Amino acid sequence: MSAEHEQLCERTIASVVHEIDDLKRQLAEARRKVANVDALHEQYLPAAVEFYCCGHCNAISGGYVAWPCPTIRALENP
Repeated sequence: MSAEHEQLCERTIASVVHEIDDLKRQLAEARRKVANVDALHEQYLPAAVEFYCCGHCNAISGGYVAWPCPTIRALENP
């Protein structure tokens, strides 16, 4: 292998390692965001109904939204 080819391989490897590190950071950020959304849409059992509801969806809709809510279903079944 020529010195030029070896340098090209080293640069390519360095570039790929950098891209992998960037993808790992993006994945960690996405996981944190999903965890935040999951925590926001907690299930609870209101006294007025006989089924579990989503606390966040109920708060913003003014009605009872059954658990799992559309947001949680979307996270569970992408």
